Amino acid sequence: MNLTSEQALRAYATMLNTLDASHLAPLLADDFHYASQWVAEEIESKADYLAYMVPKLESIRKSGNPVWAEMGWLTREFPGPCVIVSQGDKDKLVGVVLARVEGDRIKRLDLCGAPSPRAARRTGEYPGRQGNHGADQGKSHPGNAIDLQYRPTTYFRPEKLEKYLLSKVKGAVVRRKLKRLFDAGRHAEVRELLEDPAFPAVDRKLLESIHPMLMGGNYLPDTKDGEVEIARICIDSTTSDVTSVYAKPHLGAIRYRVVDEYDGDTLDGPAKAKTKEPMTLGEFAEFFLKAWSLIRVLRMNYPDDVEGALGFFRAESDFYPDFDRLCRQRVRERYAEPG
Repeated sequence: MNLTSEQALRAYATMLNTLDASHLAPLLADDFHYASQWVAEEIESKADYLAYMVPKLESIRKSGNPVWAEMGWLTREFPGPCVIVSQGDKDKLVGVVLARVEGDRIKRLDLCGAPSPRAARRTGEYPGRQGNHGADQGKSHPGNAIDLQYRPTTYFRPEKLEKYLLSKVKGAVVRRKLKRLFDAGRHAEVRELLEDPAFPAVDRKLLESIHPMLMGGNYLPDTKDGEVEIARICIDSTTSDVTSVYAKPHLGAIRYRVVDEYDGDTLDGPAKAKTKEPMTLGEFAEFFLKAWSLIRVLRMNYPDDVEGALGFFRAESDFYPDFDRLCRQRVRERYAEPG
């Protein structure tokens, strides 16, 4: 049975989290290679790697400075699963680990600073740790079981200025850049970005001519008065297409609409809904994914490659923390079906 890169990385993460090389050793090819961007020479065999790693794990154990290995996901340079490595504190990110497998063996692991670990989507899953989440055991966390009955209190709460600005930016690339600047407290650079000529339509066209990825999300319909974006799914196409759900309070109810960048041409089912209270996560995913078929889009691009499909999209929501995880669960289930 062939090994997947995710299974390989999960074994590596378990080794780091338990400080026990036996979780990884049986999966290594005899000619296994290991490289770190901080070390000039590669390790070029399984025997040499274990001779290096076993004492290193023991040194970590004695140091009292724990290493955290978290399952993650990259969407750009190397789309697919990765391990996010931190030391001391779970938020002191060191690097990401990528794997290459052949058949039922791991041929190569790379510890990288580029792509940055901050570019990876974090899952909160630490394989091998008690309760899976170490110090977070018992708390609500994106790595726990998905609660389909989760229901936001409201979609229309007061927002900080930065969240309001983000909700009004349709372009996926500009939106992510703004969020990174806000999260880092780099407000002077936010002002520079807002004043950038990329925002006017004429200059937007210029940017698109440089790389069409900058188009992503710019052609979504504008939100109406009182309307907010509930969630979006971005696909890693040439033009970084985005499909979103907007919601608006109306006469004591909530009206929803699914919108795309093609005047509705990519929608498959009913694109409007009305409820008296916010939808549960399960209800929301059902509505969104029936109106716009994520599976259809993924099958068109990756007919039989579930790992490729999982790296081809990301789902985002300020209201449903597990929306991306649920979408990935649905994709795995559908790809596992025969035919």
